[in-house]
Amino acid sequence: MNELTRLALVGTANLPMEVACNDAVTALLPAGSREQRLLWQAGGEAVMATAGYQPTQAALPRQAPLDALPVSPAALWSSLGSLLDKTQPELAPWVVQRMQQTGYRLPEALLPVALSQAKQRQLWWPVIGERGRWLAAHNPDWAVPELLALDTLDDAALLRLWEEGDLKLRCRVLAEQRRRDPVAARSLLLAALPKEKADARLALIQAMAQGLSLDDADMLESLLLDKSSTVRQGIGELLSQLPDSAYCERQWQRIAPYMQWVPANGGQGEAVLQVSLPPEFDKAWERDGLKETEPLRANRSWWLMQLLMRVPPSRWCRQAGVPAADLLPQIEAHEWGGELLHGLMEAALRFRDAEWAELLLLQELRKVRPLFMHWHERLAAVIPTERLEELLNEFQRHQRLHYVVAVWQQRAVPMTPARLTHVLDVFVEREANYGLERNLPMLDWMALTAEDASIPALLAYCQRIKQKGVKPLSVHHPYHAEQQRHAEQLDRIVLLLQAKQTFIEEMPL
Repeated sequence: MNELTRLALVGTANLPMEVACNDAVTALLPAGSREQRLLWQAGGEAVMATAGYQPTQAALPRQAPLDALPVSPAALWSSLGSLLDKTQPELAPWVVQRMQQTGYRLPEALLPVALSQAKQRQLWWPVIGERGRWLAAHNPDWAVPELLALDTLDDAALLRLWEEGDLKLRCRVLAEQRRRDPVAARSLLLAALPKEKADARLALIQAMAQGLSLDDADMLESLLLDKSSTVRQGIGELLSQLPDSAYCERQWQRIAPYMQWVPANGGQGEAVLQVSLPPEFDKAWERDGLKETEPLRANRSWWLMQLLMRVPPSRWCRQAGVPAADLLPQIEAHEWGGELLHGLMEAALRFRDAEWAELLLLQELRKVRPLFMHWHERLAAVIPTERLEELLNEFQRHQRLHYVVAVWQQRAVPMTPARLTHVLDVFVEREANYGLERNLPMLDWMALTAEDASIPALLAYCQRIKQKGVKPLSVHHPYHAEQQRHAEQLDRIVLLLQAKQTFIEEMPL
């Protein structure tokens, strides 16, 4: 310990001895008390040490490489800054994609904002340019491991990420390992699961969904012994996508006593649907991921629905010996038709049965039993693109706009200006009967996804109905708040379309 420091800690009154100091410093000290001289000595020593300090040698970081891509047009910098400040966040993914398509990058002044938050960083990473990646390399907090090109890593590097990464990255690593060596991926999963909590176990198991095959069935069957009902349900979801698995065969054997197509007139007539509800919940079903209760559903019909979800719809056609189109009318007309349709819809999605998906999607056109809105886009995703093109014309002819939008949402059939004009014409007809509120959700989605050529017409329509307006309701009116909400939503759609139009003009494809 330095003697001056020791004297200061002990105290001049407790240590009467003088401390030797540099003669040159001592000669400059004025007369004073021991305490004053101690402080002056310490100050002198500090100045001398600072004056003689030799800095350590450090290598300068390499210069940021030059960007090959041009910076985005200056007219967009203010709009880009607003997006990075989370104004109109729904537009940001489109803008990033647009910048990639047109070959632009973010201006340097916006890079710290884009890199400073994890979600922002991951979204904007493709357009930060060479300087942005150079900055991120010098700040550990700005790294984006989720964007690693895992297919470029060797097996050792991949294994290291599996051992050290967070849950999201480990799921990606497991999917990549599965692509390289499915057997090794199953071994990694089985070794890791006993150490994980239920939510992590479920996430890792669900990572096996990509490339799922019958080779995975035995492993998944063994995992059905998991203590967590949520994990078992997730495993059941995967197994029920394998029509030739023992799991699906079990569900078929379970539902067979309660749902059958029985030939009429001694086998000579048309098959007739016979349905009965399970009298009780078999505890063995719980192991396969079935739930005994569900809010707002009667238990016995819920049990039947869950079994139906896990059976390939095509098996009913084989049992009855007729195509799906001949079976659906009886199902719709049955006492439990709603539950049966729900189960069949889920089964058509799980087993990607295009025939059943199309029949169920067309159901509302027959006005027998309407579908729930959230099923449209899911069912459309199962139908081949060429068939969707034909169906789209039929939906437009019947003015089923939510079906049209459902097809557009699959991005399989383009939203051409001609089709958009037709939809807007129907919107105009609707306004007189239903008002604006039925069109707003579709307008919102169309504003985000419409092609460049469709934006002017869509913006003109929204501006027209905004200018037209409605008579404001009194603040005491029960629908005043809803009217205000619709007006704000329309304002937001107009601003979004105006912003898109600006980006389109400045960054044409």
